[in-house]
Amino acid sequence: MTTTTADGALEPERNRAWLKRAKPLALAWLLLVLGYFCWEGFWYTGLYAALAEWEHARYDWYSPVGNFSGLVLLFGAPPIVIVKLIERAQRHREPPPIVEERTAGLRAAAGLARWLAWAAGGLAVATLVSVLLIFIDLPGDSGTPQQLSAVANRFQVREGVTQVEFASAPKRAILFRMRWPGELIRTSFAQVESKLANGQKITLFAELSSDELGHFAHDGVSNTRLGILVRNGLPGTTVSYLNGAGIHVANPYYVLYRSALSSRLRYLAVSVQLATGALVIFLFWIAQRLRVRDIRRRMGTSAEPAVTPN
Repeated sequence: MTTTTADGALEPERNRAWLKRAKPLALAWLLLVLGYFCWEGFWYTGLYAALAEWEHARYDWYSPVGNFSGLVLLFGAPPIVIVKLIERAQRHREPPPIVEERTAGLRAAAGLARWLAWAAGGLAVATLVSVLLIFIDLPGDSGTPQQLSAVANRFQVREGVTQVEFASAPKRAILFRMRWPGELIRTSFAQVESKLANGQKITLFAELSSDELGHFAHDGVSNTRLGILVRNGLPGTTVSYLNGAGIHVANPYYVLYRSALSSRLRYLAVSVQLATGALVIFLFWIAQRLRVRDIRRRMGTSAEPAVTPN
């Protein structure tokens, strides 16, 4: 006589219940990883900075959006992939369903649409987080300007609107360019060595206009200027480039931008790139959804057909 146990009958249900709990956890982990690497990219630190430094040393450029996307996929996607593999393995252990060819095509098309929706949503969330960080963490242009004078050796520093008087005109400048598509940003910074009130040296970089850069070698720049002071505010690989050239940049250093917009411009450019990626994938999602709708119309139903088990 043959007997069966309740455990064997309940095992598929237990697996389905486990997968139902695991999917939200995998998604939460992906969102956590996405937020973390948004923070690393914004502050140019951790694995994001290490990867950018390696790319810059090897290829003389790096891709902010590409590096961000790659790190999120590398560290955020594995739990989702594992859940999907377990789900597929479970389906293979269960009795094979009777699936028509058209139904299989519909399922594949609908599955691709879901992946496109997740990708577009992830980039949209990254765009939102990056924009929020820009306006939360970077100083604005409101408030009374602080007066910093390297001439009188008074240099008490805080971020925000600042008027600086240099002890001497800057003698050295560095050019920063951000490409793709085309040349998005081209800006330069003049290095100034000054002192704090206690005699400690401080490194200050002043953003130059295009006219100032063009006349920098002959006329120098103005010794007094008003702008937005940002702590450790140089773009990406600029500091490592200066250190590699034998120009040591002490931490902390400060950057005097010409305006709040110019201090945020490169971050906004990355946000635009993320938003562009989200938009492109969203358009692919729309096209895929139209294809799914067309398949359902040709099958004569507006809902995904049910699968009849053996």
